[in-house]
Amino acid sequence: MEPKLLSQLAYIVKFGSLSRAAEILEITQPALTRSIKLLESKIGGPVLIRASNGVRPTEIGAQLAELGDRINEQSEKSSQLIDIWKDGRKGVLKIGVGPALGLGAMDDFFSFADLNTGPVLYFSTGKGTSMINKLQHGELDIVLAPANLDVEHGNFNRQIIFNDHIRIFAGKKSPLFASKEKVTTAAMKQQPWALSGASSGIYEALDLRRLAGPIKVMFTGSVDLVISLLQTSDILVALPYRFVMMSGKLSEDYVLSTDALLPRRDIALWSTEKNMERPEILMTHELIKEYFRRLGESSIGRLTADADAT
Repeated sequence: MEPKLLSQLAYIVKFGSLSRAAEILEITQPALTRSIKLLESKIGGPVLIRASNGVRPTEIGAQLAELGDRINEQSEKSSQLIDIWKDGRKGVLKIGVGPALGLGAMDDFFSFADLNTGPVLYFSTGKGTSMINKLQHGELDIVLAPANLDVEHGNFNRQIIFNDHIRIFAGKKSPLFASKEKVTTAAMKQQPWALSGASSGIYEALDLRRLAGPIKVMFTGSVDLVISLLQTSDILVALPYRFVMMSGKLSEDYVLSTDALLPRRDIALWSTEKNMERPEILMTHELIKEYFRRLGESSIGRLTADADAT
């Protein structure tokens, strides 16, 4: 199958329009129509169905368009690498970042770092365990994720760079919201709960069964949805305190003072031992560590975190 045909089909499906796809591809609509007819002749059936507002793919058309999307993505990456090479930069360094760090912890990194020299830094976000798996398979070079992930540490270089701890947050409509008294475990068990980071290891460390009431909803990935839920509901949820407070979206009224023993949620810089032999990764390691050292000294919750660790 000619990759160009799949690439063109992907653009048509993306925009739902032959004319729009032809415009993006900088070819004529008749030429694009001929490509689709050639593709259909190869598979022996239609890949597109005309609708009142454009076109939509058939079942096989949708599957082929997914392959075309991958081809287009790789083509875009190739173009980026060529541009980087022409610009005199030294390759791309791929960094994975956990969801909680996207709340505000990285806001000042790009002004702190000199991004005009060295490798181009390519950031992606995702679940900690998924990113560690990508790190192991060479799809990422560095990962910023919780230090206590349930993975084998043998092949990894792991350095803790930021101290945090779990706190219990109460939704704005909860009877425990803005409580000035220490909240007991028994009182928390009477409230509805949400699970955030359900696959991240928080709840294995927390032993949620001793704290939580009925679980109403579960989240994995984005923490923004959890914060929105706290702002509009009565749920309780366990979250990394310092990173959440850095977002500026929640006040201390959301944070409960409890008699429960809550675990740390430190952040580590993960890489493979093999990667640590690469000078550009060592340089980027030091840059990230210095940034988080300064962040740890200046950000909210430092004294509380240190006190809880003692």
